[in-house]
Amino acid sequence: MGQLTDSRSPPLGIMVPSRVRSWVNLATAFAVVGNVALCAEPPEACSDGPSAPAPGSQLFTPEELSAYKGEAGQKLYLAILGDVFDVSAGEQHYAKGRAYDHFAGTDSSRAFTTGEANGVGRTDDVDNLSMNELGAIADWHNFFATHEVYTPVGKVIGRHYDADGAPTQVFPWKKLAEEKKNAKELKVLLPGCNSKWSQDEGSVVWCTMKSGGVQRDWIGFPRLLTYANGNKKRCACVPQDRVSERVAPAIGGTLEVYEGCDERAESCRGDGGTDEGVVDRAGLSLTPRPRAVGQQVTQVHTSWQVMSPLAATSRAASIRVG
Repeated sequence: MGQLTDSRSPPLGIMVPSRVRSWVNLATAFAVVGNVALCAEPPEACSDGPSAPAPGSQLFTPEELSAYKGEAGQKLYLAILGDVFDVSAGEQHYAKGRAYDHFAGTDSSRAFTTGEANGVGRTDDVDNLSMNELGAIADWHNFFATHEVYTPVGKVIGRHYDADGAPTQVFPWKKLAEEKKNAKELKVLLPGCNSKWSQDEGSVVWCTMKSGGVQRDWIGFPRLLTYANGNKKRCACVPQDRVSERVAPAIGGTLEVYEGCDERAESCRGDGGTDEGVVDRAGLSLTPRPRAVGQQVTQVHTSWQVMSPLAATSRAASIRVG
């Protein structure tokens, strides 16, 4: 029987019989396979200690979460609707003494829509809020969940998750999704209007084939659309076949001809709703909303600025066109 040498053999060129070497290799293979099988068990079975929790899987009590305010070397965490996010990269916003430090180390879901920095507003209780307000909180939740830098850490045990981390179904995600779908359908059925305001003429609304960000083959006639809950109004363009309708499809709201305007007029003077939210009779925006994509504005206002003729300091016109 011949003898062979192997670069993987013991050092110094020790000669190993080929049959013995085959047995060694087979035993080594079984050892490797056995080790793989063993480590297919929970990680603790193969390591010196418990493994780190998977990203986003940690569970916090409210008291534990309160320690993460970016102080004493701790990270900056905040929670919204029970989900905890690491916002350490945004310490310029959330660190102590900064504008939004009241969100750090707590679940202040309600404050994301009410703006309350102290007292009862700093709570995860979202009961008795309107669907518009709940939608605003959902938008903020999506902001953190899809952020490029902020990362999910875990969940807060309490109102939105139980002790096992299972959702309690308190937040109406399904209903909001349905309303969002309805809103998209309504935007196509009744697109928004173009609008402009000037000190001389006040507010004027009119329709085009792409007003409201919806490209179409009809122009339409301006109507004041009031949503069913009465909390939102906007100008809507109705097509020829709906010119006499007074009930809005999909949402059950009302369609009104602007005061002093013919139902087939191409433009109207109006001081009612805009896409920015509910507007009172003086034109003061009470619930500012983000502008629609594609809108062009000659006089830019920030989302939270008052858009009112009372606040105008010049004769400049604010124009929104589609």
